[in-house]
Amino acid sequence: MPVAPLRADWMAFPRGDIGVRLARTTADRSACLDLRREVFIAEQGVSEADEWDGLDDGALHLLAVEDGRPVGTARMRWMPGGQAKAERVAVVATRRHCGVGRLLMEAVVAQAAAGGATRVVLGAQVSAIPFYERLGWTADGPVFDDAGIPHRHMQLALDAPGAARSGESEGGAVFPPGRRTS
Repeated sequence: MPVAPLRADWMAFPRGDIGVRLARTTADRSACLDLRREVFIAEQGVSEADEWDGLDDGALHLLAVEDGRPVGTARMRWMPGGQAKAERVAVVATRRHCGVGRLLMEAVVAQAAAGGATRVVLGAQVSAIPFYERLGWTADGPVFDDAGIPHRHMQLALDAPGAARSGESEGGAVFPPGRRTS
């Protein structure tokens, strides 16, 4: 179920106590970086030089929280030509296959659409391509190496079925986890 854009700090989601919010505070930004360190550097062996690419300050960071604990993050940057780019999508190992990644990607798409993007692009780890395809993304081009991990470019046109936007929420507000509009 797609979601409304983040017009405040929270997005409303259909799943229990998982919420996604903009990482606006120092604590939230630190939580995003800690999650990336855990998933990409410690778990996947990405070097610090590759992970800390100098692009964080100009990006929008999203933080998924479950029962008050950070469980996932994503970063989004604006690109030329009306595009947004999803990057650094990370979910802790214990919360994979539980809907956290889907919620993060719905939040990225909602933010991109709210900002006027017509397309969202990303470089997906080859092992994650089926996940993105289930969300309506299409792979584009050959496999390439990014930080020693095989990737492919993917894209989602915001008028695509997987990018449909939700109906209106109560008075245009967004809500923390556990509170729904319907």
